[in-house]
Amino acid sequence: MEQLFGSRTRVKILNIFLRNPEKTYFVRELSRMTGDFINSIRRELQILQAFGLLVSFHKDGKRYYQANQDFFLFEEITALFSKAEIFLENQLIDELKSLVSVVYLVFSGVFTGIDSPTDILIVGTGFDPKVIAQALARFSGFLGREIRYTLMETEEFTYRQSITDEFIFNVLLNKKIVVVDKLGISTVGVKS
Repeated sequence: MEQLFGSRTRVKILNIFLRNPEKTYFVRELSRMTGDFINSIRRELQILQAFGLLVSFHKDGKRYYQANQDFFLFEEITALFSKAEIFLENQLIDELKSLVSVVYLVFSGVFTGIDSPTDILIVGTGFDPKVIAQALARFSGFLGREIRYTLMETEEFTYRQSITDEFIFNVLLNKKIVVVDKLGISTVGVKS
């Protein structure tokens, strides 16, 4: 996407605004969310505002930015980013499957719009937590927001499920996208 839109920072910013078109953000807030320098954020915001995709206003001594939902290509750009996110999710799934012997993989939270204690639950064996963290950090970086994830050995997951662990059942009973289910539990809860 950065090849198409000019810079990784711009893609992160667009992702934030297109996912939350009704919200307003100020420069420092966007810098914290993306992990990019303030000057880079300012430059990209100016470009996007000049293009017409963002609007800005002053309030309490700060300049706030918001997606311009009246922009003539707003729906098309939003659809393009949604399709790109699906493509990236598939890439992430493939990468996770190559790094972990996955028996249960669920997307919830930000992926379903439902409050959940985790956004991704990965259950399996033979994984290196640092490598998984790096893969998910790259994915989070593109999306411009932090992805909360839980990595769990199969044995621990099975045990916690057997004792009716609150965290596990919160994930299982809420809306979720079941990507891998070698444990045969996808019939528990709501599946999207």
